[in-house]
Amino acid sequence: MIAEITARSQITIPNEIINKIGIAVGDRLNISVHGKNIVLSPTSENSFKSEEERCAIVDGLIGSVDDTFTMEILKDLVAQGYSGNDLPEKFAEQRKKIREAIGTLINEADEIATGKRTSATTEELFGEA
Repeated sequence: MIAEITARSQITIPNEIINKIGIAVGDRLNISVHGKNIVLSPTSENSFKSEEERCAIVDGLIGSVDDTFTMEILKDLVAQGYSGNDLPEKFAEQRKKIREAIGTLINEADEIATGKRTSATTEELFGEA
């Protein structure tokens, strides 16, 4: 995705990204620079979503994953030898694992944002500048 810098040095974050990471109007973001990369991350000051809102975010992410990767997952399962009634059963298992993994990632992000867990530094993520 591309965002344009306005004359007032502002950018608009696309709604798709806003919805995927669960931030809202008025939330504050940390801004850091690593080399030529600008990194935005939610602060611990943000209002955290209710469990229902967080589940909706997970469902949205799962929908995106399903739309993007359904055929790839099915091709992989067929290549592994699944067919007939086993194929949809195994596919359902894979979707459940994806849902659980995304839920875990969201919980870890909440823990980092509230200070219950530390996150990786930009140097650890991107290497030395």
